[in-house]
Amino acid sequence: MIKLKIFIAALCAAFFVPSVHATELTIYVYADRTPSSVASSTYSYDIVDSNSLNDVSSVNVVTSGPKGQMSSLYIRGTDSDQSLITLNGIPIKDHSSPTSTDDIGQHNFTGIRSIEIYKGPMSNLYGANAAGGVVNLISDISTRSYVSSTIGSNNLVKGQIQISDNISDIDYTINLQAESTNGISVYPNGEETDPYKNKNLNLNILYPNQYGNIRLNHINETNFTNLDSMYDTKNYTGEWNWNNTQLDYNNDVIRFVINNSNHKRTYTKDNELEGNYQSKVNSLYSSYMVNYKNTDVIIGSELEKVDANFLVNIRGQYPYTSSVDKKRTTTGLFVNSNTIHLNSLVLSTGIRYDNIDNFGEKITGRVGVFKDGWRGSISTGFRIPTLYEMYGQDNYGFTGNPSLKEESTINYEVGYSNYFSDTAFFVTKENNAIIYNGTYINDQRQSHTQGIENKLTYEIYGFYLLNNFSYTLAKQSDGEQKLRRPKIINNFTISKIIKNTVYSVDINYFGKHRDINSKTFMPIYVDGVTTLDAEINYEKNNIEMFAGIYNITNKQFERPNGYSQLGRNFTLGFRKYF
Repeated sequence: MIKLKIFIAALCAAFFVPSVHATELTIYVYADRTPSSVASSTYSYDIVDSNSLNDVSSVNVVTSGPKGQMSSLYIRGTDSDQSLITLNGIPIKDHSSPTSTDDIGQHNFTGIRSIEIYKGPMSNLYGANAAGGVVNLISDISTRSYVSSTIGSNNLVKGQIQISDNISDIDYTINLQAESTNGISVYPNGEETDPYKNKNLNLNILYPNQYGNIRLNHINETNFTNLDSMYDTKNYTGEWNWNNTQLDYNNDVIRFVINNSNHKRTYTKDNELEGNYQSKVNSLYSSYMVNYKNTDVIIGSELEKVDANFLVNIRGQYPYTSSVDKKRTTTGLFVNSNTIHLNSLVLSTGIRYDNIDNFGEKITGRVGVFKDGWRGSISTGFRIPTLYEMYGQDNYGFTGNPSLKEESTINYEVGYSNYFSDTAFFVTKENNAIIYNGTYINDQRQSHTQGIENKLTYEIYGFYLLNNFSYTLAKQSDGEQKLRRPKIINNFTISKIIKNTVYSVDINYFGKHRDINSKTFMPIYVDGVTTLDAEINYEKNNIEMFAGIYNITNKQFERPNGYSQLGRNFTLGFRKYF
């Protein structure tokens, strides 16, 4: 809720007008593995609050039904398995996913203060699986404590408490949240609803001292969801748990991080276990920065150990079993530099070497320039095959392909930005795409994506305008449009502050696109959909009240085909700061 906080505060700062939300704009950036912030001027980058990810230009989150169902994240038309999710700059990938797709829709963003989006290949910074872009979740100490409650359609009930304080020289923030809803039937016109509930914990501890900062972050998120498949399935449930602990030491020169990330997913039908997926990842990151005249250089290393396994055991008329149980170790070394020349030209370069256990070596790089608002870059990225794609098996004769090569991308970008607009043209080429043909193989032909995106922020007569537009041509190697990637997506927000109240209206357009019929499995084209939302947010004397009504025109649509989306719905909430 309250999706405009960062936007309104940023606009108010830009136009020097007062705002009730200005105190919310304390942002700590961890993801940028470049030696200084000037590097961000050479690539396309956004930072939003946790409710606005799907409003970013060229970012498309497709959830197979309402909240709690499986989601796919597409950045600039690249495949969903090519988007890397990180926490404070450290990968938190679920390696038990057979297709390498991280389910960002399962993250509840409890205690997540903001989200950074890096568009285009970023493997020179993050290594494997950042072939299309990076979404970084930022969790840190807050200065405010509060309690809040929210109610809404479909018996939605949500409660949250955040406590921020300090003991001696130690600052801490603890955030607890629980949510439940009766939901709707995920299967269109189904007879039963599919409830959803979650419970979440986010703990941040900061100990600053003369040598630097020591930070501890622990997150535990659990979702319980009723599911539908190709029909209205009863007694079919899923439980998703993510448990992450991160210890971070940093100062102006050195950063050292230890991260443990565990994912566990279980699926049950008629009280019988059908699937159990587990991914355990231990990561070690270190970097060191040096400065020489007008050049900053950062040297870093990364070690990741993965233990992934799952077992699917579906009973019935057509029994199905599938499994994998493998480990993988990846080591990475990288060097990135920024140079500011006398004529204010910024040059950013980077190169990274990765060695993946039982797979091979990979080198990626990036060169970017910026001057007088103009930027340009060339960058490369890659996605390594999943353990299931290489070593998995099932009872129908499928075996993985240990000879698979990595998917590789190269991106060309030209952009221009000023104080109210940011525009970028991009072309991405992909080689060795992994496709299924009895087993997984590499496509010998090249796929191609190109597009233009624009972000506009403007103030006129006291109205604040935010528009995110993208036009993307994402094509497979055979020339067909890629699934669920419209050519045009546009999100427009108009808002106004009157005394202590923010009024906003959103118009969201998701264009015509290619999909798969959920019953016949044949390709189809789906018409575009426009939805209308409105929100009101009031804050005064440490009291905040907010309300929203979404899909006001009650559009009935499926996305993807065979999965219902919410019709008209509302939320109403209250928050007390102390």
